[in-house]
Amino acid sequence: MRIRMRVKISGTRDGVEWPDKGGFVDLPDAEAAQLLRDRVAEPLPALPVEETATATNDAEQAAPARRRTQAKK
Repeated sequence: MRIRMRVKISGTRDGVEWPDKGGFVDLPDAEAAQLLRDRVAEPLPALPVEETATATNDAEQAAPARRRTQAKK
């Protein structure tokens, strides 16, 4: 879970310093939940997912323009 730090925690986690106040960190859900309960961090909204869908059905694609034929006189 990705969280934003509300305070600066001194020391390190797995040999890496904690982010500064306002910084982000990805943690296992249980550890993040504990920091949220302690009000040391706040949750972040889920990141938007970029749509990558493409039309696969021919009917969904635009039909080519039709030519008008002129009647012969």
